[in-house]
Amino acid sequence: MTIRRVSDVEEYVLAQLRGGSFLAVVNHEGRYSVWPRNRELPAGWRQEGPAGTEEECLARIERIWTDLRPAAVRRRLSTAGAEDAG
Repeated sequence: MTIRRVSDVEEYVLAQLRGGSFLAVVNHEGRYSVWPRNRELPAGWRQEGPAGTEEECLARIERIWTDLRPAAVRRRLSTAGAEDAG
């Protein structure tokens, strides 16, 4: 018998079908995603707020993530703007 590891995509779809609980997660660049609660978070990602349905997590992300640029780009642009002003 062959044991096959379930992929992250398959696990996500299974969680959706089961009405499972999800997490809003964020990485060091301020990028957000939705992740099945029962899965270990990928390296570099942390939970942002409480667990909920997929829709609740997406709504939370929509409220929080207003600037879609990665954090490094925002920092670079704010530094360049400060230098131009000075």
